Amino acid sequence: MLKGVFLKDKERNELIISWLTITAAFSMVISNFFSSLDIFLALLISAVGVGTGFILHELAHKYVAIHYGAHAEFRMWQSGLILALVLPIVTFGQFLFAAPGAVYIYGTNITRKQNGIISVAGPITNILIAIFFIMLIVIFPKSTIGQISGYAAQINFFLAFFNLIPIGPLDGTKVFAWSKTIWGCLFVFTLAGVFLFTMVASLLMSPLAGLIS
Repeated sequence: MLKGVFLKDKERNELIISWLTITAAFSMVISNFFSSLDIFLALLISAVGVGTGFILHELAHKYVAIHYGAHAEFRMWQSGLILALVLPIVTFGQFLFAAPGAVYIYGTNITRKQNGIISVAGPITNILIAIFFIMLIVIFPKSTIGQISGYAAQINFFLAFFNLIPIGPLDGTKVFAWSKTIWGCLFVFTLAGVFLFTMVASLLMSPLAGLIS
């Protein structure tokens, strides 16, 4: 019953390496895009947003797959990690491609619906995390917690939206094949979150000047 539930040393180490890499990559992008952010605050925001969004996203895939009787294990992609670091540097923080790795699932009896549910578990986890951070903004407006939560919410909306793109190995391909209605609703919702959340958050959060020495 518990086989595959606990992370192996290799899997845990690769998750940590992937998290640290995309934390650095995201910090380069948001410290440029939000020009008032210094690199240390950007690292903190990225660590919180990516740490929750990326790791829980992958674990959601893993444990839903285990629920359906499959073996699932995370494996990092070295080329994806290198690309995640190089692109923000060569584009001066204007572009990021985050594909650090994926959960590999092995099972002979996984149906299309089950595969879709396994795939959608990751983006839904990011959406729930984003909603949690929005609640923190409301509870702690005009505070450091509120500021960090705002950007962490944006990162999670981005992770959900990006993974729902129905291209190649991304989650969106399998969700789209299972249910176009569910895919469409989630895709539109996360797209709105990516582009509109900044405007909503600006009504709840004070300027960042007070956070930066």
